[in-house]
Amino acid sequence: MFKAPFYNVSPLQPPGFVFSAAWLLIYPLIGVSGIILLADQPQLATLWLIQLVVNLAWVPGLFLVKNLWFSLLHLVVLLVLVLVIFYYANINVKMLWSPYLIWLLYAAGIFIDTTLRN
Repeated sequence: MFKAPFYNVSPLQPPGFVFSAAWLLIYPLIGVSGIILLADQPQLATLWLIQLVVNLAWVPGLFLVKNLWFSLLHLVVLLVLVLVIFYYANINVKMLWSPYLIWLLYAAGIFIDTTLRN
């Protein structure tokens, strides 16, 4: 039904439904955190919007560009943005972003493994 990916999949990669379930949880948390940042820390809200655009651009970037190293660099930029926001954000945003940060670190590990295998 689906075409095989252009890269060798890491054995660490979970089934597709795990990705879907994770993002179904994470995106609403990102949205709520954006509302909190806008109200309490507007300077971080701009950075929040930038990370959201970078986040949403990652998957199309991977499958349109088809360059794992470019996508890895993209993922590193996303992680840096998320870590900066996480560091300066209030405790409510940190709690909301904990699953996001854990998932990104896990995804980065999978993607590094994938990139090194190809």
